[in-house]
Order: sequence, then C-alpha cells, then structure tokens
Amino acid sequence: LKADTMIIEGGKIDSYIKTADDELATFIGVALWAQDYMIINGGDIAVSDDLENFAKAEYKVEVVSEADGYITKMDAEKLGIVSVMLGGGRTTKDDEIDFKAGIVLLHKTGDRVKKGEKIATLYSNTIKDMSKAILLFNQAIIVGEQKPLDAPLVYEVVTKDV
Repeated sequence: LKADTMIIEGGKIDSYIKTADDELATFIGVALWAQDYMIINGGDIAVSDDLENFAKAEYKVEVVSEADGYITKMDAEKLGIVSVMLGGGRTTKDDEIDFKAGIVLLHKTGDRVKKGEKIATLYSNTIKDMSKAILLFNQAIIVGEQKPLDAPLVYEVVTKDV
C-alpha cells in the first residue's frame, strides 16, 4: 500500500500522512484500520495500549530447548497443528476458535539456544492435548550444531516479461 492509498482509506489522518513517508504512512494506516476493526467487532482497544488487559488462557506451558545449538528449522505446518491442538484453530468449519490459545515463539531460525533455555510459551484453555502438543512442538523445532545459512530475502523478481 502506498501513502496516497492510506489517505483515501483513512480520512481521519489525511494531513498527517501527507507529510509522512510511505512506510510510516502504511504503518499508521494499518494500525488505525486494526483499531477500527477491533472496535467494530466489539473488542476492547485498551488491549492495544497494554497487553496485560488481554484475556489470558488458563494453561501456560513454557517449552525449553532440548539441546545446545542453533535453531536450524521450524516446521510451520507442525506449528500450525500445535496451535489447533491448543484451541487456536479449527479442524472443521464448525469448530470454535479460542482466541486466548496459541504459541509465542521466543526465537527464530538461526538463533543460538542453550539446553534448558525457554524457546516458546504455549497457551490453552484445555489440558486435553497439551502433552501431544508439546511433543509435536519439539518435533517442529530442530536444533543443530551448525548455524543455518540465511535464506535470501528475494528469490526472484517477477515482471510482466517472465
């Protein structure tokens, strides 16, 4: 999105965006859109000012690294399944989503970790699948001795001629 797009969509902040660069304008526009979306859907915007106002899951499990080394891989599909197991997703269209459930990752691929160091926190309102979720989470995070190569930021530029 460009700054002029945000001016059209975010009429309240026209004059401010006109003097801001594109990146800042996009950030401001998205933040205002998210806040409006939260209000329209009955959310409490006090949460965006202080995360302590956010409702908390009943169960909180801290997951620690099982070895010293570098995080060489994070399997996004398995992490998604873990999130569903915690209640943060659906297996069928009729399933309820628990917005208090989910995963907070404290490290990313390439980070050095020590055995016993906290690497994530799992949140859920049900303990039913927690042990299975922890096992799958540990399968999703691979720790190795060698730091992985940085992935390229751009793989290819797509143009109309390609």
